[in-house]
Order: sequence, then structure tokens, then C-alpha cells
Amino acid sequence: RELGAQLMEESGVNYKLTKTPIFRPAFTEEEAVISQQQVAVQQAEGLNIEWLDSAALRAARTWLPLDTLGAIYSPEDLQLETYPFAVALAQAAESYGATIHC
Repeated sequence: RELGAQLMEESGVNYKLTKTPIFRPAFTEEEAVISQQQVAVQQAEGLNIEWLDSAALRAARTWLPLDTLGAIYSPEDLQLETYPFAVALAQAAESYGATIHC
């Protein structure tokens, strides 16, 4: 996140980095087990992420189908516009002396 602000400042390009809550659904038992393992690992790393079971998803009134077994919920995921991001990276790299060949 710190690098995102620095990149925008140095390149002058706004690549629309935004916080976007995201659900990663699990539709099978295998996906649910893997997702819950991922949540445990990411929580141990200090990320704000959680597993929501099907009841919690229904209570949250998500757009997910009713047969969804659960979902990883990440309220602080970041998304960006890819083309402006590539331009920002290129401009910042050039400002540090890189030469880009197309």
C-alpha cells in the first residue's frame, strides 16, 4: 500500500487503487476445506480476512447462490486499473533510468 502511494506520486498516474471488499466462494467440500486453510494462513500473517459459512453468507445478503458452502471474505482487498498501472510502472522505471523497448 505504501508503494502504491509512492508510485502514483512519482509517476503522476492515477491508476485508481481502491479498497474493494471481496468474497471468494466455495461450491464444493474440497474448495471449502482449502479456503478455510487459506484463511488460517492469512490470518496468521495478520491479514483481515475471514471464513463465512453458508448461514453467514445468507445473513449478509450476498449475491452468491444459496447452495454456496461458504466464502473467504476480505474487506480490504485492493483493486486497480491495469493499463494505467502499467503506464505508472513504466514512467517510474524510466525516471530511475530504465529504458523500455517496445
